[in-house]
Amino acid sequence: NAVTLLEIKGDQRSQAKRDELVPVVLFAVRQRLKGKEPDYWDHATMLELAVLGRDREGADEHLENALAAVREIWEPETTARNLKLIRIDHHSSELPNLKLSTMQTNSSLSKKDRTPRI
Repeated sequence: NAVTLLEIKGDQRSQAKRDELVPVVLFAVRQRLKGKEPDYWDHATMLELAVLGRDREGADEHLENALAAVREIWEPETTARNLKLIRIDHHSSELPNLKLSTMQTNSSLSKKDRTPRI
């Protein structure tokens, strides 16, 4: 969240702080992903970092991983909201064309049944 908020704020000082934080956040999340049980937020963080880095392939991969790890309905809704903020801030055409609706649709997943309810 800190990296995303600094990106959205957009001033020079925020961008410098964001640039300092990205490698730290990447290292921390990668360590968690190597651990026993990475959770939804680990994958969602990697998704947001991929979008901020304009890495389409990485974003697609992390989107799939995040959706597979959903435990609560509000998790993908929160991530979709963050991604929308990033798109608005970047005038959407500059970002990879992620299927935010996929994340929102899959927010209807239940804890027990990970099959989308459409």
